[in-house]
Amino acid sequence: MSTRLLSGLICAVIGVGLLIGCGASSSSSSTSAPTTATTSSNPSSRLRAPLSKAAYQSRGLVLLQSAVNAENAKQSDATTWARVTTAYQRAHQGFQALIPPPKVADLHQRLVPVLAAAARGAAKIRDAFETGGNPKAAGADFAAGAQQLIAIGKQFSARGYTELGR
Repeated sequence: MSTRLLSGLICAVIGVGLLIGCGASSSSSSTSAPTTATTSSNPSSRLRAPLSKAAYQSRGLVLLQSAVNAENAKQSDATTWARVTTAYQRAHQGFQALIPPPKVADLHQRLVPVLAAAARGAAKIRDAFETGGNPKAAGADFAAGAQQLIAIGKQFSARGYTELGR
């Protein structure tokens, strides 16, 4: 992959990060943790309530910030892409564990697999650097995922979740 294409890819992903992951929530919320209730029929099962809008955005920003930080690296090599891979894996796992507010549950369901795909795309780029292969195809996959993240970020913003829609 040429340095120019890779730089463009990194810029595209940074843009995604800026659209859906930068900044801090200016809203405050008394809901800092999901509530749990034990069902009477099965004491071992727990039902968790959806997070508030502010809590969801705040936690989402924290999860995405490491991906943005990893993407801001000045060089492109296997080490950088290993950090990007790990950051997206953590974001995927973190979002998977969140219970979104009902207003954005459908967007959340679309976001989780896109984050997993971004992690896989970054891993393909890392692997290509490590083996001396051509990361161009993996870069294309990663760029396609970035476009999906941008689209989902715009939809979050349209629903009033501006912290995740930047």
